Amino acid sequence: MFGIPKMLRPYFRYDRDLLKDLFRVAHECLIEFLRTSLGLPEGVPGIVMAIHTFGEYLDFHPHLHALVADGLFARSRVLHVMPETGLKPLEELFRARVIRFLVDKGLLPPERARMLRSWVHSGFNVHRGRRVLSREREDMERLAQYIIRNPFSVEKMRAHSGTDPPGETTLYPWLDDPFPRLRHRTGHGVLRHLKRPAAPECASRTTCSAAPPALQRCGRW
Repeated sequence: MFGIPKMLRPYFRYDRDLLKDLFRVAHECLIEFLRTSLGLPEGVPGIVMAIHTFGEYLDFHPHLHALVADGLFARSRVLHVMPETGLKPLEELFRARVIRFLVDKGLLPPERARMLRSWVHSGFNVHRGRRVLSREREDMERLAQYIIRNPFSVEKMRAHSGTDPPGETTLYPWLDDPFPRLRHRTGHGVLRHLKRPAAPECASRTTCSAAPPALQRCGRW
């Protein structure tokens, strides 16, 4: 998964064509990282990528998911398997390339670019899950379904009538709470409070944040 900091998300929200550049940059960084790690400058990767523009609560959160073959193919069709290695070099390369292309587009001011480059915790994120073996067909199918999933499931939605305006709220069942604000446990065990979205706001988030522009491809391979 390739993520970008909140500071940069508005650029992609108001110019969806930039998402194509985000695809390109992440793809180029991933190939360069694989070829450098394996010492195969002509190695051929196997990559399927998908863009998600929605977060857990339908907020605008552009990020990329990728299914990647665990290595590179030689011209002889032999797969050279990746060694165990950290992703910090890939994350740093992704950060540098995204900042550079936004500066080259004239969108990111140079002083803000310098600030982003200097941050220890920049907000850029590259994450991988565990290796899925070829015999684990169900896990592979589950991963493939996850990266092309819809932002929400109709079966998991219901209308909730309450005292909060405008009177009806659309919620996921697992977000149900008898109080006006939602309680959510973070990965660090800390409870944070989230405002329960009203139905019009939920619809707005879905159309503005999650729905792609007409005829836009959200997958690359």
